[in-house]
Amino acid sequence: MAICGAFAEWYWTQGQPESMPVTKSLWRTVRYHLGTIAFGSLLIAIVQFIRFILEYIDSQTKKLQEKNKGLKYLLICLKCAVACFERCVKYLTRNAYIIVSIQGVGFCSAGMAVFNLLSKHGAQIAMSSTISAFLMFLGKIVIMGGCTVIGFLWLDTLTGLSSPVLPLICILILSYCVGSAFLYVYDLGIETILISYCIDLEENK
Repeated sequence: MAICGAFAEWYWTQGQPESMPVTKSLWRTVRYHLGTIAFGSLLIAIVQFIRFILEYIDSQTKKLQEKNKGLKYLLICLKCAVACFERCVKYLTRNAYIIVSIQGVGFCSAGMAVFNLLSKHGAQIAMSSTISAFLMFLGKIVIMGGCTVIGFLWLDTLTGLSSPVLPLICILILSYCVGSAFLYVYDLGIETILISYCIDLEENK
């Protein structure tokens, strides 16, 4: 929410943007929106707890499922439905957080605004999300590949190294984690600007 608030402040500011937008956005988030964050996290935790219960029931009824195929298929369908519901809740919660950081409203109002935006601009949001997801994937591949090649060239100069495979695997994993963390900021920025644009289109034409 702090990052989204900084992007939203840049989008909605007329004239010269304020200094230290991330720090100010973090302060607003801590001061006004911790309850909102807790509520959204609670919703996700409840859905994940339901998934955990279904997994537990599935593991405890393995022998019964071998005898009763109907129970087995029922549990598979329930697990699939709850997993899909969890993805939807995570997506809606993320976008609700963005709207909270833009408008400063409560979680429920932000959730209704998300439904409103998705109903009116669903195709545009889906297309932008697909393109940004592809670009983020390409970015991760480039970061991983670049770091691994640089690591290989550096390791090649070292003497006494029997095999560079293990260090290169470590570099690959580390560069993926760092690249994912950095590109997540860009992903949030793209989504915040897109939602800000959709709101701007609704309110100001």
